[in-house]
This record gives sequence, structure tokens and C-alpha cells, in this order.
Amino acid sequence: MKVPNFFRERKQSRESALKVLDYATNGIEGRSNCAKFIDILGDLFSGLRTIFPLFMRTPAKQKRKDSTPDEHEEHVCSVLSSLLRSCGEEGRSRIFSKFSEHEYEKVDRAVELVLKYQQNSKLSDDEIEQLYLDKLDAGLYTLQRIILILADICSSAMPGCRNRAVKLFQMRTGNGKLSKHLVPVLEEYEINLGAEADEERRRTRQLIARVNSIDKN
Repeated sequence: MKVPNFFRERKQSRESALKVLDYATNGIEGRSNCAKFIDILGDLFSGLRTIFPLFMRTPAKQKRKDSTPDEHEEHVCSVLSSLLRSCGEEGRSRIFSKFSEHEYEKVDRAVELVLKYQQNSKLSDDEIEQLYLDKLDAGLYTLQRIILILADICSSAMPGCRNRAVKLFQMRTGNGKLSKHLVPVLEEYEINLGAEADEERRRTRQLIARVNSIDKN
């Protein structure tokens, strides 16, 4: 897979390239592309050097009708979630190290996105019966991806990442328990996985167990 060079593409093509990258790294078929995205060009031109600036900053709303800020965040979070799911330990370690950089600013960004999409996905009383697919379209899909990322980071990366997330949730919501913010969404995600998604179901259950264990320690 040829890694898109986001910095040399014109702004008009950036979102299209991001959509292609999301598709190319998604699912079982995208595993080899995930490894290539991180490793094929070496450390200097690793795909992580292109995806994280996009994660940290959402472009302002464009005049174009085929892309929105929410769609940008959806694709970026989907790519990062796919990388953590599909890469080997070396690749995952490189992603973890990115979240530890610059005083955990990427953890700050992840918590910010969780809170944003939690608010966006809240349902009124007359919407409780909303179809699951409708909820995904309304922002739940992005919330699931960012929570999969944050759960993995908090349970597998350096303790500083976990401590930073706990501190921010405490400051912003008055409750620093990661299980309160992450586990309900992970449980809903796991319940709605298809019958063929056994591997992803096991991974999600492991994340739930790890997050719950953090709050018990």
C-alpha cells in the first residue's frame, strides 16, 4: 500500500485520502496495510507522523458538501483503532509512545473526543428505541472507536497515560473512574458484534476486564 502523503496533497484531496486510508486499514483485510502504514517507510516517514497531526486538529468546516469535521474525526479515529487492533507488539508500542509525548497531549485529545461524542449520542426519552444503526450514524460509531483507543492506551501503555485520563475525567465530569466512561460503550459494542467477529469480541472483553481492573486497584 502506498502511504498517502497528507502534507503534500492539496486540502481538497486530504479528506478523500483519509477515507481511502480508513477503508484500506479496516477489518481483517486491512491488517497487512496497517503494518505497512507504520513500517514500510521507516521511522522518519512513518504513517504515524501523518495521522497524529490529523488526530490532534480537526479542520474547520469546509464549504465542500462531501466532508464535515465529524466525518474527519470518524475516519481518523477509525484508522487509529484499526492500527491498534491489527499491528504487532512493536507497532503498538510505537503508537503507545506517541500518546506519552508532549505531556500526554494526545490523551487529552482522546478524552476531549470521548466527552464530545458522549454528549452528541445522548438520547431523549422518545429516542430510547432508536435503532442501533441510527445511533451509529449519529456519532456512536466514532465514540466506539475513540473509546477502543483510549481503553487500550489506558490498560496497555505507560501508567502516565492512564493517570492523565483519570485526572481529566475527574476534572471535567467529577468522576475519574474509567469504567464509568468507557465500559458501557464497550459492552454495547461487544453485544452488537456479528457472529463472525469472535476475535474482536474476545479483544473487547479483554479491554473491558482490564479497564474494570484499573478502578479496582
